[in-house]
Amino acid sequence: MKKFSLWCLILVLSLVCFAATAEGNTEKQTVVPEILVLDVSAIPDGTYPASFIADPVTDADGNATLEYVTIFTVDTYTVQAAESLKAGDSLVTGDGVLEIESLDTDENHVIAINGGWEQGGLTLMPVQEQEPYYVSMTGETGYCYTEHGTVDLKLTEDVQFVDYAELDPDGNDRRAQGAEAIEMLRQSRNPVFTREYCQFLIRDGRIAEIDRMPMPESSEGLQKIMGRIVEGRYELWIMVDPTIPASGWRIPWNRIRPL
Repeated sequence: MKKFSLWCLILVLSLVCFAATAEGNTEKQTVVPEILVLDVSAIPDGTYPASFIADPVTDADGNATLEYVTIFTVDTYTVQAAESLKAGDSLVTGDGVLEIESLDTDENHVIAINGGWEQGGLTLMPVQEQEPYYVSMTGETGYCYTEHGTVDLKLTEDVQFVDYAELDPDGNDRRAQGAEAIEMLRQSRNPVFTREYCQFLIRDGRIAEIDRMPMPESSEGLQKIMGRIVEGRYELWIMVDPTIPASGWRIPWNRIRPL
């Protein structure tokens, strides 16, 4: 009898919450990223931002491993979850829980929370793919990231390394595969790879591809990148003023992506 009464109470509370949501969505809610927890000991196939030192270790059998790789995911949210947010709700990101004080949505469905990234808040950008979603962005780190842990990862025998950061003498990106890719990693002038500029393709628990994005450190470097964008080599998510010194920018560099 007591068990029956408990289930009745749960049903009544559920109906009350549903009714309140249907009438005016007045109930406060907490929205979490699509990937909140990831087991780095069994990483599903996919693409992940990562940070590591480019010093592959090769064992007696010729298998190369990157040690102490920190795996991240970009904080993304379903369309339904993002578009249901309102002032008073909470949004969970890798940096913590953000209390929403203000929220504005423009004609392009871009959602500015607490003034948006331009004013120290957070912006949810819609991404139109086969299954649309929203990605969170700030003015400090570009994307919002959730860190999932550190792990040693083996590289596939035919691993590919595409480097848009350290270009060849002709100004082109460098590419290598297999043993050449491993050696190119070891010879990187900047061996520190960070989540903002590096992503892995994981296949069957191994690194199948490493991509490193442009990392310009001066306004001159920026103008070179802008020139390559004009040539159709890159896509720039948010247009910026190349006359502003790079040190004064708040546009995260990881907004630039190869086409």
